[in-house]
Amino acid sequence: MAVNIAQQLELPVEPFFGANLCYATPLAHKINVLIMSAGGYTFSDYARVGVPLLIIMRLAYSGCCRSSTESEPKYRNC
Repeated sequence: MAVNIAQQLELPVEPFFGANLCYATPLAHKINVLIMSAGGYTFSDYARVGVPLLIIMRLAYSGCCRSSTESEPKYRNC
């Protein structure tokens, strides 16, 4: 799905793979829901930890892609 969106927008595909919200919400994966109920976590616990982690991952991934594509052909995997 990310590849199709990137191709339709005529953009590189790499940044679209960094937009994963599995850390910011317990509803993103069934294991998160199991851990939430068993551990007594709340939705805000996931957001409090997940959103900063998402931002860090996005910045790191963007830097990785930018540095690898400056000297390499376009659309190279990071």
